[in-house]
Amino acid sequence: MCPDMTTVYNFRRELIGLLEKEQKYEAISNEINLTSLLIKKLSKSYSLWNHRKYCIIEATNLESILKLDNHLYLNDLKLCEVMLSKDDRNFHVWNYRNWLIGLDKNLLNDELLFLKRKIENNCNNFSAYHFR
Repeated sequence: MCPDMTTVYNFRRELIGLLEKEQKYEAISNEINLTSLLIKKLSKSYSLWNHRKYCIIEATNLESILKLDNHLYLNDLKLCEVMLSKDDRNFHVWNYRNWLIGLDKNLLNDELLFLKRKIENNCNNFSAYHFR
């Protein structure tokens, strides 16, 4: 599957929208797994990151409705950390990570520590400065 095919993601969203809540949550979890694999191969795809955002929003809403305490978006912070260890200036990952932090303001202190570590590791990492 080509990660830049917006039409494919839109079609997948339509199919997921037809499912019942429990099935929908399972399908969204599968989409998150799929996008994780794709992101590791092509981390600079706008379409892929946008679809990932859709999946996280849906998962968060369904976790609330189904009274689940999974918080799939927390795993995404780890994914971002792995991706930034490979390319610490990948603005797609930085933008997505910034968006994730906006979902849960309780993560701000940990994020500031993460940014401090990134800057200490590479003082020329202007991406980390920018998102600070």
